[in-house]
Amino acid sequence: MLAALHRRSIAAVAVAAFVSICLLLSLGAPSLNLPRVSLGVGSNEEKIPEPTVTANPDYWKGRLEDSHPGYWEPPKEDQKEESPQEPAADQPTEGNAPAEKEIEKEAEKEAEAQKESEKEAAAQKEAEKEAAAQKETEKEAEKKPEKEGEQLAFATFLSGTLDHDEDLDHDNYFIATRLLCWQLLHSPRTKIQNPNIDVVVMVTPSVSESRIKRLKKDGATVIPVASLHAEWLKKTQHEKRWDELMAKLRAWQMTQYSRLLLLDGDIILQKPLDDIFNDKGAQIKKSLDPTAVKNKDAVLKDSPPLPEQYLLGGLGETHNHVHPYPPTWDDGLQKRGYFNAGFFMLHPNNASFEYYNHILQTPDAFDPTYMEQNLLNKVHNWDGPLPWTEISVTWNIARVNDNDLDQGVVSAHDKWWKDPLSNSTRIRDSFHQQRWEMQGWYDALDSLQEKKE
Repeated sequence: MLAALHRRSIAAVAVAAFVSICLLLSLGAPSLNLPRVSLGVGSNEEKIPEPTVTANPDYWKGRLEDSHPGYWEPPKEDQKEESPQEPAADQPTEGNAPAEKEIEKEAEKEAEAQKESEKEAAAQKEAEKEAAAQKETEKEAEKKPEKEGEQLAFATFLSGTLDHDEDLDHDNYFIATRLLCWQLLHSPRTKIQNPNIDVVVMVTPSVSESRIKRLKKDGATVIPVASLHAEWLKKTQHEKRWDELMAKLRAWQMTQYSRLLLLDGDIILQKPLDDIFNDKGAQIKKSLDPTAVKNKDAVLKDSPPLPEQYLLGGLGETHNHVHPYPPTWDDGLQKRGYFNAGFFMLHPNNASFEYYNHILQTPDAFDPTYMEQNLLNKVHNWDGPLPWTEISVTWNIARVNDNDLDQGVVSAHDKWWKDPLSNSTRIRDSFHQQRWEMQGWYDALDSLQEKKE
């Protein structure tokens, strides 16, 4: 009998221990450093490590189950509703066939007229929206800065060509933009120290109001920009998602800033970027005499005047993840003299914008395969009057490897939701950790703001 009681006591203790562990797991105890359950975002379905909390734990709570019901549940698959089938039209009889054909012709004409009317209305609406965006850009440019000293900015570009719906938590490009802004504005490891540097998100008319509202709530300066198109480009072969990329040229119209670093949204920081403005390749230069350069045909006929001063500070792009640190044109970088338009410094001025727009509107003036990147490389080739200057490649490397991180690269040009080309678990986990750390920070901030309201 004593033996039976002893066995029951042991069983009770085991059950109590199991219940305690379950409670700790459900509460997400920070001291256990438990793994976060994958939400199915991106291609990697493995468990994602819990982010290391570097701010005040009482403030930076992360996602709490009680304030975010359903967070620990995997997302439900979108269920597509089947559209009801339209009933088949009645078949005409031999007697009324001619009359019905006339009716059908009239109906087709009316339908065509209706389509044309709707098309014109949509075009008018789009034109009005772009005009309003352009006025907003000009309004921002006219604002006199209150800060003393040179006005600088880190800017990124967001278009709505990839928006699928209002499920912002599964829009990877939008999340990447939020992550970049968070790292620049709030992350203890990478946030801006210079008060004269703004964080700007350029948004095209196709970006939804919900996304704009969220970015503003995150602390970014959102500047609407009008689309920029050329008729001849519509007939060329290129990726549809790049249709609005030419609006990036509107960064040169943001003359409220002296210099501006334009970054793609899928840049992930490892360190602060402030000191890039001190790089020798990031300084404003005088334009060269077009008649004294090697490429005498660099300037197109009937072009507007070249800007007196300009700046295009860029860096080359790596072939792949196999490269030394830092990569060079002789070892690691591709296409000598060709820079990546996903990370470059510029000097906003209207003369430069007008010059670019003239090139844009000239049929076959550049290879449209990579849209604005090829246009800018044509204008700023090393043999012309506006040669681009090199900033240190250590500021940003695409297709990073572990050695890049060890050697101190400042930022990586890689998509957080995809496995790195090197298949490095360390790099993958680092990207995911920063993504979820951002989410936890903003969730805690939203929670506090809701309590105040």
